[in-house]
Amino acid sequence: MKSFKRASILLLTFFFMKLYSIISNLVSKIKNVLLTKPLDTVCDTNVIYLVMNGNSLGKYEDFRILADSVVNSTLMKIIDIE
Repeated sequence: MKSFKRASILLLTFFFMKLYSIISNLVSKIKNVLLTKPLDTVCDTNVIYLVMNGNSLGKYEDFRILADSVVNSTLMKIIDIE
């Protein structure tokens, strides 16, 4: 019973470490897109994502304003962290 508990703890630890690694990688990729790609690319990516999920689209200018806000907000947070 003790070895089963130990194995379960090890398995859960491995799972959470792997999950953390995957999430960290995704966050890094998102930051990379937001900070290095032109604003039009961020807007285009947002439009494609929304269409893939079956959402209706608003005006392109609304996406552009939202993307600009996201980029600026992300940049300020990253500067504060570093």
